[in-house]
Amino acid sequence: MKLINQADIFLDMGGIYDIKNCRFDHHQIKDGQVSSAGMVWQWIKQTTGEKSPEINFFVQTVDKHD
Repeated sequence: MKLINQADIFLDMGGIYDIKNCRFDHHQIKDGQVSSAGMVWQWIKQTTGEKSPEINFFVQTVDKHD
């Protein structure tokens, strides 16, 4: 956790989902069907207004397999 807390953004480790602090670990979410990539993509869309059908398709594919 000491190393994780030093990072600006941390993906898929640490058991923390906290958008404000850029921590994106999906492992602690029960009954969810989202990957860490999906969490980050949601954050990007919310903070920038970015829209990309290609990225949506890619992330949905990752979410289904993660």
